[in-house]
Amino acid sequence: MACLGLPQWLQLDLGTQVSINEIVTHFYDGTSRVYTYYIQVSSDGSNWYTVVSTKTGSSTVTDTFNSVTCRYVQVVVTGNTANTAAHIEQVTVYQTTGSTDPAPAPTPSPAPTPAPVSSSSNALALTGFGGDYLVYFSNGDAAQSWYGITSYYTQYHVNTARLGMSFSNEPSPYCSIYDRTKMVTVLSELGSVGVKSVLTDQAILNEPWYGSQAWVNDWVQVAIDLKGNPNVEAFQLMGEPYSGFLSPTGPTGGVRDVNSLNAALAYCIEQIRAVDPT
Repeated sequence: MACLGLPQWLQLDLGTQVSINEIVTHFYDGTSRVYTYYIQVSSDGSNWYTVVSTKTGSSTVTDTFNSVTCRYVQVVVTGNTANTAAHIEQVTVYQTTGSTDPAPAPTPSPAPTPAPVSSSSNALALTGFGGDYLVYFSNGDAAQSWYGITSYYTQYHVNTARLGMSFSNEPSPYCSIYDRTKMVTVLSELGSVGVKSVLTDQAILNEPWYGSQAWVNDWVQVAIDLKGNPNVEAFQLMGEPYSGFLSPTGPTGGVRDVNSLNAALAYCIEQIRAVDPT
């Protein structure tokens, strides 16, 4: 498991109710980094009982506890001294021999993000960029179209938004035009409920745009405008990776194929990182 953004959890389904009393977790990269984590178990996938309270560990960590009967085990990583990601290579769960312990009663414990969803639920977890996210963009005015949207993010326990946008100089802008003031407003509104954003450039097929110098310049300006904004998770430089979107001119110009697309993306990323290395 390795995605950016903490906390993260790894959930195991043991297939049936089993009595356990020991869990061995193999964290990535030996002793070069220290992870903060806790472990929970559940009989139904909804009500969780903490068997290992918050602690730190590196490499291979063995946790023993009083026997509990459960079906689900969840290792929740809340910290990593190397980066904002969880790296778990293996989890080994040891069964208690001959135990008939009853299932534990649920006790209050810190809720991981994203919240676990039981298999019987009609909710669907969409995981990317280290968390659950919803995709949203509008052809209308960004400030107006985002009114009231934040309630969906809190309702569905989502911590990342994918914001589709266009630039004013694109051949045929597809959705809401990027404006620094409005974008900062949207980012702040989402940030107020703990949501970070992935900004995505949405173009129209057969309107050559990606790879042009104007496209590069626009993304560099976004990097300048939003440098240091804590509510930005990432830039998604293009919404559709098809040759019909590629510009035949510009810094990488030429053949509209995958190779020229890779060159265009590499050039744009270099220009963005020159402004903001992070």
